[in-house]
Amino acid sequence: MKDQNHSLPKLISRGNNRGFKSSSLVITLFLLVLSVTNCGKNRASSEKLNDKDDKQLLQHRAETRNHKSEGISNQKKTNHNIEERYAKIQQIVDSKKRFEDLRKLLRDTACNGMFDDAFRFARECTGPGSDRLLLFSDIFSSANIPTSDLLDLYRSLHDENERLGATYGLSKPGQFGTSHKNLIEINYKDEGLSSALMISLTRYAGISYDLEIPSKIDRARADAVLEILGDLLKEGKLDKNVATEAISRIGFKDPSVAFSYLANNQINIDKSIVAGIVRAQTEASPNETLSLMISGQTPLLEGYLHDAFGTWLSKDGNAAKAWLNENRSNLSTRESDELLYSQAIFSTSTRSYEDAWKAVESISDPVQRKQTESKVWTAQRDSLRNEVGKDPSGTMQAIVTDQSKYAEYWIEEAMATWVAKDFDKAEEWYEQNWKSLPVSKAQFVAAAFAKQAANQGDTATARQWATHIQDKKTRDRINSVIDKAESQPKP
Repeated sequence: MKDQNHSLPKLISRGNNRGFKSSSLVITLFLLVLSVTNCGKNRASSEKLNDKDDKQLLQHRAETRNHKSEGISNQKKTNHNIEERYAKIQQIVDSKKRFEDLRKLLRDTACNGMFDDAFRFARECTGPGSDRLLLFSDIFSSANIPTSDLLDLYRSLHDENERLGATYGLSKPGQFGTSHKNLIEINYKDEGLSSALMISLTRYAGISYDLEIPSKIDRARADAVLEILGDLLKEGKLDKNVATEAISRIGFKDPSVAFSYLANNQINIDKSIVAGIVRAQTEASPNETLSLMISGQTPLLEGYLHDAFGTWLSKDGNAAKAWLNENRSNLSTRESDELLYSQAIFSTSTRSYEDAWKAVESISDPVQRKQTESKVWTAQRDSLRNEVGKDPSGTMQAIVTDQSKYAEYWIEEAMATWVAKDFDKAEEWYEQNWKSLPVSKAQFVAAAFAKQAANQGDTATARQWATHIQDKKTRDRINSVIDKAESQPKP
C-alpha cells in the first residue's frame, strides 16, 4: 500500500539526526583525547596532571564514546527488529492473533518514538473503522514524549477516525503529563481534547471512568487536578461542562477534596454540582461542615447553607435543630434566616406544619418571611386537598375534632375543595353536623359555602352565608369576593 503518512518534521527530524549528532560527538571526543595526549608530552612539570586522575579522565571519555556508539548500534537494531516483527506478523494466518500481535508491535514502536512507522503499519493493515481507531489509541497511550510534542503528533492527524482513537489513547492516566505549568498553556477546548484531558486527569487522581467501580482517590493528586481544571476553565481553555463533570467525579469519590477546593476558589461551574458536593460533604461531616460554613472561612459557599442544613435535617433532624438553637447567637441575620428557611421547608416536606410555622415566625427579614410563608402555606394547602380528595368526610371530621395536623382555619379550604368536587355530599355532611359544630369552626364552613355561591353568581345566598362568619379577617376577605361578583355585568 502506498504510504499516506503525514510527515512529522518536528518529531521525526530529531530521530533521524540522532546518528549524525552521535558521530560528531565521537569525532570531537577523539580530537580531545588526541589533544590531551600531545599536550601531555610537552607540558611543563608544574602543569602535569596526577597520573591517577589522568587515567580516570581518559577512561571516562572512552566509556562515554563507547556508550554513544552503543546507542547508535542499538537504534539500528531496534529499527531492524521492528521491521522484522512487522514482516512476521503479516504472515500470521489467524486474524485475531495477527491483530493482537500488531497492537503489541505498535505499542513498542510508539514507545521507542518511531511514530512514522507506527502510523504506517496501522494504515497498511486496517481501513477506517474500529480496528484502526483501536490501533491509534494504542499508539498514543504508549507515547512517551513531552506534552507539547504529543499534541503536535495529534495535530498531524487529519482523519476523524484516527483522531478519535488518539483521544482515547490520550485518556490514559497522566498521559498529558502532570506539570501544571505545561498543561495550562494548551487550549484543550479548541483542540477538541477537553474530555480526553478530563478522563486522563481524573484517572491520574485514582478515579475510574466508571464511578461504580471501587477505586481509592489519591488526595494529593486530586488537589493538583482540581487546580489545573480550575485554571484552564478560568482561561477559557476547557469546556465548562467537561470541567463540571470532572469536579463532580472527584466530589463523588471524596467530597472533602472538592468541597475544600470550591470553598477557596471562585470557579464558574453548574450550581447544582456545587450544591451536590456541599450536601455530600454535610452527609459525611454535618457538624464540622456547618460550623465551617458559618465561620466566615468559606465565603464562596455562603449561598449553599440551605443545602447543607437541609441535608443535616434529613439525616438527623433533632441534632440539626439542636445545633441551630445553640449557634443562633453566632449567626448573622442572613445566615439565621437561611437556616430557618431550610427548617421550614424540611418540616413542610415531613408534614410537621407546626414546626414549619414556628420557623417561619422566627425569620427576621420580612421579604424572606413572606416568601417562606407562601411556600409553606401552598404546600400545606396542596397536601390538604389531596387528603380531601381521598377521604373528604374523614378529613373534615379530623379537623373539626382537633384530631388533625391542620389548624381550624383550614376547614374553609377543606370544605371548599369538597364542595367543588361533590356539592351534594358536602351539603349533606354540613346539615348532619352543623348543630354540633362550635361557632368558631362553623364560620369557616360558612365561608366556604359563601365563596362557592359568589363564584356561581348567587350573591344573595353568599351574603346569607357571610353573616355566620365571626373572624373579621375572614369576613372581610369573603365580602370582598362577593363585592367583586356583584360588580360583574349580568349575562
